[in-house]
Amino acid sequence: MIQSENVFSVTTLGSPNTMATYDTLNDACMPQPFVQTGHPGWGDPENHPSTPSSLRRCARPSRPSCPGRGRRGGLLVVGGGLKDATDPQFADEPYVSFMNEQLEAAGLGAAVGNHHTGFGLFGWTWEQALRIAAELPDGLTRPNLILAVRSMESMSHPLLLEGVEFGVSGVEFGVSGAEDAYFIEGSEFSRFTRPTSRGQEGEIIDNNGQSGLCAWMIDSNICG
Repeated sequence: MIQSENVFSVTTLGSPNTMATYDTLNDACMPQPFVQTGHPGWGDPENHPSTPSSLRRCARPSRPSCPGRGRRGGLLVVGGGLKDATDPQFADEPYVSFMNEQLEAAGLGAAVGNHHTGFGLFGWTWEQALRIAAELPDGLTRPNLILAVRSMESMSHPLLLEGVEFGVSGVEFGVSGAEDAYFIEGSEFSRFTRPTSRGQEGEIIDNNGQSGLCAWMIDSNICG
């Protein structure tokens, strides 16, 4: 496709799909930003600058065993630092309210959490990246989009909980962006108290800029 069409950017869903395409896309200098997978192998800005990390990467403290994102009462959840836009406790927040209104107007239904993730999390991020790239010399080009994404430092994402930073820290325009590859490295721990609501337990843990890079070695399935 990228050889026969004038493609500006590609986004992939899932680790196998991304792993199968990121060598080819990086060789073609094709932006593959915000891949929707939590695999650590996207933390490789030196060898794969076109493929920034998933936005849902959790910090290293998320390793203790827990059931994950469940809906049953009492389960401990690592939420990835995101506000659950279907949770009534966030319903009156300006950005959540805006998302709900837009989704309802489009007939998508605000009760579907995945709609909030695609529209609210990735949509906001894409808009910011495109705005930054458009202001660079030569405007919206593939290299400028990659540079913009790799330079999004310490931004305030309206769908993240307070205390969770968004962006790649320690990176300046004109630098390779190889100091911090992951956009989200923090999370809250919470427990469902009702089928549609959960309460946070303890403090938010945010290790922004501390995860380290990962040049994934496919043959041995480890970071090089």
